[in-house]
Amino acid sequence: LLYSSTYYPASGVLKILIVGLFFLTLLSVLNTIIISANRMKELSFITLILVVIDAALNIKIIPKFGLEGAAISTTLASAIGVVVLGIIVYREFKFLISLVSSIKFIVASGIMYWISTLYETNGLFLVLNYFFLFGVNILLLFIFKEINRNDFDKIKNFFAHHESKKMIKEINGFE
Repeated sequence: LLYSSTYYPASGVLKILIVGLFFLTLLSVLNTIIISANRMKELSFITLILVVIDAALNIKIIPKFGLEGAAISTTLASAIGVVVLGIIVYREFKFLISLVSSIKFIVASGIMYWISTLYETNGLFLVLNYFFLFGVNILLLFIFKEINRNDFDKIKNFFAHHESKKMIKEINGFE
């Protein structure tokens, strides 16, 4: 958990990838929806195109920006993938996340990113910083009414149920 200052240059990359993670998460959800619609061939083709786009962006951006360029390329390719797959999902199901919700998620991510640029951290503070930023994101989504107490209860119940199943297995000698 403790990182020396040797790893500090990677903090800029991680800040970019935090934004990229938002797109990768959406991409994963959209992938699952398309798989459930039994459109694997189309998804495979689009994935191949996205890999080519990412590679092309890497060739163009990495020489100028280094590791940050790689993170930017991956984030951009993921964003393009979200747009393309979002269009496919909308055409197939006539439903997609609302524009208002999308804007709220983007604003929350932008605020979280902006906060991360206000100060520099390394070592254990880098790990604590990520937990702090995660908390900021959850708080913003709660304030924007994208998540609510019911969502927290569902998470709590999931873990409570998981723990009770684990205890039963342990008692019965399965673990």
